Formats: sequence, structure tokens, C-alpha cells
Amino acid sequence: MSRKLSKIDFECSYPCPCRKQGQLCPIALTEALGCSQCNDIFVVRPDGYTLEKVSGAHPYKQLWYWTGKDWTPVRPPLQENGCAWVAGAVLLCFVLLLCLPWVLRIPFDRQVVVWMVLTISIAVALSFMVWLVMHRRP
Repeated sequence: MSRKLSKIDFECSYPCPCRKQGQLCPIALTEALGCSQCNDIFVVRPDGYTLEKVSGAHPYKQLWYWTGKDWTPVRPPLQENGCAWVAGAVLLCFVLLLCLPWVLRIPFDRQVVVWMVLTISIAVALSFMVWLVMHRRP
């Protein structure tokens, strides 16, 4: 990560990572922070540098690092290079569909080409949907 990380201090005020207009405030008698606008609850992980959202219906843990100026989302390694995975999957489908008729000795007629184009289009659409889900901003 190219940005310098700052340790999260409970005495400081921070903007909400979900909504820019809210402020994170300490919740009394807990080690949690609450947003003044969206009522989300956040806890600082044991490393002291990572903020985790504990409320909400998001299926995966939402984590952020404080850089001193703003919050940076923490992405798992698969999400960081997800575009490469999607491109690889599309390329693999493309190569398999082009080689399959040759391996099975199926003559290239109009119907085979139509089915290949249809299958490749579906694979590209599914890959694009996976990419959109992986790069969705919280």
C-alpha cells in the first residue's frame, strides 16, 4: 500500500467511511465508534489501524484504513487483481470454444459459429457481472 497508515485514536474525530457528511463519535462504555448520520457502528481491530463495520447487511466484512486524511477500503487480494481473473476467464472460455470444434472434428458451419458467439457473449456478460460485484464501492 503506497499511503502511510495512521493509528486510529478514540480521542480524535473522523469522517464516516460510508457517508462523507457523518462523523464518527466514541460510544460510551464501549470500544466502538458510531456515525452521527447513518447510525452505523464501527470497531477498531486489534492492530489499531483497521476500522471494521459491525452493523449492516453486507455479506462480507467491510474494513478501512485511516491514511491521515481519508478512509481507504481494504480489499482482499482477489479483489485487487480481479480484473486479471475476469480477463483470464474470458480468454479461457474463448480459447476453449474455438478449440472445441477442432478437437471434436465438428465442421465450422453457420450454426456452430452462432452457438460459439452466443456462448462467448454469455461468458463475457457473466464475467462483467463478477467484475461489477467485486468492485462495488460500499
